[in-house]
Amino acid sequence: MPDGNVKTLNYLPSTQGKTFVGLDYNNYGVSISAFNPKRSSFKDQFGNGQAEDYQFRFLYKEIYFEALYQRYRGYYLTDPSKVMSNPFGPNREYPQFKDLKTDHAGIQLIKFAHLENFSPKRAFDFTEKPKSSGVSWFYSGSINKHHRTTPTSIVPGTAFDN
Repeated sequence: MPDGNVKTLNYLPSTQGKTFVGLDYNNYGVSISAFNPKRSSFKDQFGNGQAEDYQFRFLYKEIYFEALYQRYRGYYLTDPSKVMSNPFGPNREYPQFKDLKTDHAGIQLIKFAHLENFSPKRAFDFTEKPKSSGVSWFYSGSINKHHRTTPTSIVPGTAFDN
């Protein structure tokens, strides 16, 4: 039975399994990921989404910089029975929103304060032997942009039926 007091709907990308390739050389790193081909049973039940994920990293002494871009196309509603009386299709398909698109872009900067006992290269890319067991204070800032678009409502029309 649908709950009229639901304030949050949960969606997940219609993607299955992620494979990524990461390359690190000296102080630079880059990774590109792709989502694995979906089984036909997954596509039938959750949809056929697409995704992209790119990241760039730079680490020099006490400065760590990272930039990222992610794009997802196609989502499904994870908990449709909270808002719909008959939420599933004849083969238990979840309500799918193939036109729902999200884009995420961001940059992050971290500056470590005490490198005498702490190695960022060891912590982030495992390219350096630990100096000793220790910690460091750090300062961090980031700027992110998240954007969602869809030509249709993300609230299923039957969610309003009682």
